[in-house]
Amino acid sequence: MTAPTDAQRRALGIDPEVVPRRIGHDRPADDHVGRGWSAAPARSLAVADLRRRFASRTEVTSFEEAAAGIGAPEASVARADRHPDLFQLSLPGLAVDASGDVRALDEVWYVDARAGEALVRARGPAGDLLLRFEGTLFEWYDLPTTASAAMRSLADRSRPDAPAPDALLGGFDAPAWLTAPLARAPREDPYAVCAAVGTLGRLWAPRGTATAPADALARLMEDDDPMARAHRWFAALPQDARAVVDELARAEAGALADALDALADLAADDRDLAREDAARWLERRDGLASVARLLRPAPDGALAAALTALDRRAATLATLWRLLAPIRTPRLDAVAWQEPDVWWAEPAREP
Repeated sequence: MTAPTDAQRRALGIDPEVVPRRIGHDRPADDHVGRGWSAAPARSLAVADLRRRFASRTEVTSFEEAAAGIGAPEASVARADRHPDLFQLSLPGLAVDASGDVRALDEVWYVDARAGEALVRARGPAGDLLLRFEGTLFEWYDLPTTASAAMRSLADRSRPDAPAPDALLGGFDAPAWLTAPLARAPREDPYAVCAAVGTLGRLWAPRGTATAPADALARLMEDDDPMARAHRWFAALPQDARAVVDELARAEAGALADALDALADLAADDRDLAREDAARWLERRDGLASVARLLRPAPDGALAAALTALDRRAATLATLWRLLAPIRTPRLDAVAWQEPDVWWAEPAREP
């Protein structure tokens, strides 16, 4: 590939000095259909139309090694069998930046490479990958300098296993949206594990459960509520693992700041699709709050500064949040009534 353009680097957050290194590629066998000389598609497909094209698809199995190398073995790329220039990406727990015709639906990314080049940057706990799509060609590149030494060495360290929900709940019940992230969080992604743990501890409440408020209060007074248990779980991790989580949290703050311009651009073109992306963005911001609750960063520390900078940048887009409101998910609804002072809860309320 030619080096990414300056505009692509800005969209993907790639430093000017980083040189992508190709480590793999995939192209289907020639089916004797002359796609290379066909006219460009008249219009971009809607996301729902894209999803329907993947009723029959084939996984790109040669991509698995690269996914594991960045600490994301569950990540995958599939090609639509009848449309080999359409791709479906599953990138659980990874921060994603994109350039070109790349859209998301229900945590799955769809790439339409019929009309030209599309780039996706996937940020993993042990490194980053640049995925390039053009027509039927799929290539993947290592971004060798984007992951810090601490992140890359994480592959050789003890990684935290997500605790069972009841280890934090201690017999209390909780809604599925609060416990499911613990089951989904891959062990290879310590940030995702800590975000799931911190969120369950931070946002659990007896409201809407079978737990009597008096029982919840008694456990709180005994310092044995879900948040106290989450803190003890995190404090028991090795110091270097906690340090890596702090570093990953700062990287997530940077990724969220970088994604704001693309979100604003999308809102100008497709408000409904932008509302879906905004919901994911706001939930990721809330995940940062959960990780920060576990880390308890110093007010003058690097993470606190990164969060302040992120929120200041998001505040400049107040018109965007008002345009897309209400942005409703079970998680954002819970934040809106439990922590009414946080800004990212505001779009969940009726305008």
